[in-house]
Amino acid sequence: MVTLTQPLRDEHKELLPHAQAEERALYPVVGRLMGAPEATATMSRDHVEVGQLTQELGSLRSHLVGTSMSASQEQALRRVLYGLSAVVKVHFAKEAEIYLPILDARLTADEAHQVFEAMERAAQEARSPVG
Repeated sequence: MVTLTQPLRDEHKELLPHAQAEERALYPVVGRLMGAPEATATMSRDHVEVGQLTQELGSLRSHLVGTSMSASQEQALRRVLYGLSAVVKVHFAKEAEIYLPILDARLTADEAHQVFEAMERAAQEARSPVG
C-alpha cells in the first residue's frame, strides 16, 4: 500500500481558470477568425473533461491525504491522473499546432496582445474567490 503524505496540488486553481479564460477570451476570437464560431467546440469539450477529471481528483484527494491507499484507490488515482495528463497534453498540442498559427497569421501584434491580456484578466477573475 501507498500512503499519500503530501497533498496533491490544487489543479483547479490553474487548469480551470485557464480553461475559463480560453472560453471567454480566446475561443470567440478564434471562431471569428475561422468564420465558424463552432470551430472551437471540440476544444470546449476538452475543458468539460478536464473539469470532470479535476473534480474526481479532488474527491479522491479528500479521501487519501494521511491515509494508506488501497489497491483500488491507487488504481483510481492513476486512472484520473493519466487521463488528465493525456487530455491536457493533447489539448495544448491542438492549440499550439492549430490555433496559434491562425492567430499569428490573422491578428496584428496589438490585437494578439489584447487577446492574451483579456485571457489573463479572465483567468485572474476565475481564480478570485466569489464573494
